[in-house]
Parts: sequence; C-alpha cells; structure tokens
Amino acid sequence: MIKQQLQRLEQETDLETVLEVIQLFMQSAPNQLREMRALQEKADWEKLSTTAHAMKGNMAYLGSKQGWKQCAKIEAMCAKRSLVDVDNHLKKLALQLEEAFPYLQQVLDTGHIG
Repeated sequence: MIKQQLQRLEQETDLETVLEVIQLFMQSAPNQLREMRALQEKADWEKLSTTAHAMKGNMAYLGSKQGWKQCAKIEAMCAKRSLVDVDNHLKKLALQLEEAFPYLQQVLDTGHIG
C-alpha cells in the first residue's frame, strides 16, 4: 500500500517532493511516537489526541492504513478519556513504523519508488 501511495504522490508532484516527504516523516515519526508515549504516561488526553491526529495524517499521506488505524483508535480513546488499550495501539503503531522504515529508507537511498 505504501508503494502504491508513493507512486501516486510522485505522479501528482515529482520524485524530489516525495523524497522530501519521506525524509521529513522518517525524522519526525520516531519523535512523535516518543511524545505519544510520554503523553500517555501523563494522561494528557488533549495533547495525545492532537499528536495522534497529526501522526494519523502522516500515515494516511504515506499510505499506511494500519498506522492510520492505530492513530485513529488512540484518538478515539482520548475522546473517551480511556487509556485502557492505548499502550497496545502504540506498540502496534511502532511495529507499523518498523515495517515501513526499511522500504522508505530504500527509496531514499536509491531515489526510486519500486
């Protein structure tokens, strides 16, 4: 799914723009994940929801449906003020990032979506 989305983005923009987006995502996503974990520990619903929402947009833009889904679930839990499964969803989100990063790095290294 990520590959197809990147190919669409390349058609709509250009490869240079796609590479910049990937680079920014790879720099910001780990920080956002760390921030979400810290906010979970503080039970800061509003900031956790805002950060999950931002990450959800990034995941959707890059074509990660599962990453988007985890962020949406975290947002919903924040709205309910329930942290019951947030840790589980953060772990699943981390796995999605771990799965996506090698491919994204390959695209950066080769300058080719394929």
